[in-house]
Amino acid sequence: MPEEGIDWTPREDILTYEEIVRLTQIFASLGITKVRLTGGEPTVRKGIVELVESINAIPQIEKVLLTTNGTTLRKLGDPLKQVGVSGLNISLDTLDPIRFKEMTRRDDFDNVWDGIQHALELGFDPLKINVVAIQGVNDDELLDFVALTKEWPVNVRFIEFMPFD
Repeated sequence: MPEEGIDWTPREDILTYEEIVRLTQIFASLGITKVRLTGGEPTVRKGIVELVESINAIPQIEKVLLTTNGTTLRKLGDPLKQVGVSGLNISLDTLDPIRFKEMTRRDDFDNVWDGIQHALELGFDPLKINVVAIQGVNDDELLDFVALTKEWPVNVRFIEFMPFD
């Protein structure tokens, strides 16, 4: 999160759930079988569970996956699993709560970590942890992230940091 915050997209410029479902129906008729909900933080939009349920009701759709920052998984993990989210990508760039707060400008590490544990308990498969590797910031933790794959059924994916000036 940039220090100065972000400009929110006006609601009228965001696809409605009806439009998302209609587009998914069209894509499914053309052979698409997997849908990933992402962009910002999809779990903060009201009705995300109902959206997933509607998408999963499309006969050709075999998988619905979600990319999230993980902060709401303790609350939404069960309902999302029940309506058919099979896999999760969770963004987590550090395992250090203090560094997490510095990087995200939010004191949510415990919520994210708890959300990951809850997602594992619920059996989300795949469960992927996306790590943006930044030289001099979190590159000292790369092996700690790799070690997670020995302890739990997670895939850790390192993503190159791309600075935009």
